[in-house]
Amino acid sequence: MLHLKTIFVVGAGASNEVGLPVGGELRDIISRKLDFRFEDFGRKNIGSGDQKIWDELARYHCQDMNSFQHACWRIRDGVLLSSSIDDYIDVHRHDRGVEICGKLAITASILGAERSSKLYFRRENIADTINFQAIQNTWYPNFYSLLTQGVAKENLSGLFDNFSVISFNYDRCIEHFLVHAIASHYDVAIKEAQELTQKKLRIFRPYGSVGPYFGSQHQCTVFGSSTLPNLPKVQIDLRTYTEQINDHVHLEDMRKALLDAEVIVFLGCAFHENNMTLLQNNLDRTYAKKIYATRKGISPEELPLVKKSIAKLFCKNPEEYGVIADEIKFDSECRDIFNTYRLWLRSRN
Repeated sequence: MLHLKTIFVVGAGASNEVGLPVGGELRDIISRKLDFRFEDFGRKNIGSGDQKIWDELARYHCQDMNSFQHACWRIRDGVLLSSSIDDYIDVHRHDRGVEICGKLAITASILGAERSSKLYFRRENIADTINFQAIQNTWYPNFYSLLTQGVAKENLSGLFDNFSVISFNYDRCIEHFLVHAIASHYDVAIKEAQELTQKKLRIFRPYGSVGPYFGSQHQCTVFGSSTLPNLPKVQIDLRTYTEQINDHVHLEDMRKALLDAEVIVFLGCAFHENNMTLLQNNLDRTYAKKIYATRKGISPEELPLVKKSIAKLFCKNPEEYGVIADEIKFDSECRDIFNTYRLWLRSRN
C-alpha cells in the first residue's frame, strides 16, 4: 500500500501503453471521422466520416445540418495544423459548431480506442475479464502491485487511502483496470470491486471523460461502447479548457490535493501549458515533496523547461526553481518509473 499521500498526474502517454492514441494520433483520427461528403442527393456518404456522429447531429439539429457539415470540415482541415483537438477547440472557443462536432468526434474516437485497447474484452458471461497477460509489458501491473502490497482482503476498504489521480485523459482506463484487477486479485465480485472503486477512488478529471464509468445502465457509458452517447450527455461529460477554468470549486479541490500530496508521479504527460496552468495555485507552500516523471518524447533541450514548469507548481520563488528541478527523478516510459523507483515509491519517508 502507499504509505505517503501520493497523487498520479496522468496524460495520454499512460493510456498509450495499452493502445490508446496520443494527441497527434487522436487529432488524425478525428480529422477522418469528420470528413462528411455526400452524393446521390445526400443519401450516400463518400467521405470517411463516422456515420454515428452524423446521425447524432441530425437527431438534434436536423434543420441546421449544412452549418454543422461546414463545422466538421473546419475541424477536419484545421485540426491537422494544431498540436491536438483540445488546442483547436480552445482556439475556436466561441464557435458553437466546432465545440459540438469536436466533442462528438472525441467521444466516438476514444470509445473506439477503448474498444481496440488491450484492456477491452467482450462481456459474454459473468466470468469474463481483462486479459492480464496481454498487459504485462505496461505500467498497470507494477502500479497495481505498488497500490496493493500489504493490503489484506479484510482491509480492502482502505486500499485507496493516500491515493489520488488527476487525469487529463478522456478515457476510463484507470477505473476499468482497477475494478477488474481488484475483482481478480482479491477474488471478489465485480459489483463489489465497482462499489469500492466508485466510493473510494479519488480521481479528478479537468476535461471530463467520454462518460461516467460507474452508475446504472442508463447513467454510465460502457467501456469501449459501440454506441455513441446522446449529444446533450456528450456536451455535459466533456469539458473544453474554457469550461474548465470557470469551474472554480473543482479546480481548487484538485489543486489542494496536489499541494497536500507528499509524492507526485507524472505519467505520460506532455506538460502542455494549458494543463500545467490548471494545476497551478495561488498559495505558496513549503516545498517538501518527492516528484517522479516520465519524459518520453521530450528532448534534452526541452527538459529544463519541463523541470521549471513542474517547479512552478510548488514554489512561487523563481530563485528556488533550480533546487526543486534538480530533485525531480525522470525515466523514459511509465513502466520504467515503477521499475526504477519502486522502492522509493513504497518508502515511508
